[in-house]
Amino acid sequence: MDMEHPVFGSLDYSTSLSQWEGQVIVPFFAAYDHPPLDDYERDALAYKKELLHEGFFDLVVQDEAGTGPTQAQERAFAHFEENQDVICAGVVAAIFAYYQEAYENRELPTSGFWRDHIEARFPALEGVEGLKRLIRFSTLYVLEPKTSAKMNDWSQLGFAFSCTWDEEHKLGVLFHRDKVVRVGGSDVAWTALGDY
Repeated sequence: MDMEHPVFGSLDYSTSLSQWEGQVIVPFFAAYDHPPLDDYERDALAYKKELLHEGFFDLVVQDEAGTGPTQAQERAFAHFEENQDVICAGVVAAIFAYYQEAYENRELPTSGFWRDHIEARFPALEGVEGLKRLIRFSTLYVLEPKTSAKMNDWSQLGFAFSCTWDEEHKLGVLFHRDKVVRVGGSDVAWTALGDY
């Protein structure tokens, strides 16, 4: 099932994942591109590397019922489209604060290969610009709206990234209206909060 949506553009519905899938153009994140972490990632990225460098990323609109995006989702996405640079800068600032805290708490072996390996993928950063070589944006999630006074009929957005310092859990940012709500593993990007 597919649709041409007036806000989201061309979308295809995945019944197995209960979500609409499309593309979003986010030029802000085109420069954020860490080197492939292994041969598998290098091969997986090969076919879409050029699209990523042009700012094309995956878009997922959650829809358990399969009836189409809600007004709350449309509102949140339209707001993002109108304020991309400001929102993305806020997301990166939150990631930088999260990274700095994780960096301060990291544990290093005293010497050897693993110490060098960790230091290369988890280096000290002077500022947010350093994140450009450590993270890669992959997917914008427009989450199913939650019912609560704080949500005010406005869906949350999730930003999913790969990152050099946590290959397994990756990186996710949850955003609502004009602020970052949570930063953590990639599951944060696709898990709406009813309250925060």
